Amino acid sequence: MPHLDYELLKIPSRLRALSRPFGLLMALLLVGFLGLTDYLTGSELSFSIFYRELGSKGV
Repeated sequence: MPHLDYELLKIPSRLRALSRPFGLLMALLLVGFLGLTDYLTGSELSFSIFYRELGSKGV
């Protein structure tokens, strides 16, 4: 059964080859969603997600 062992060894590389484009697509969709949401809501959403209120730390 050496042929079966060789085929099993190729499975991880095939999964990596499939998951890379899928991961890139998901990242682009996430960035697009955040960009569109930020554009539609103005700066309020981006500041509420990525920044804390500066007054709470006494800065």
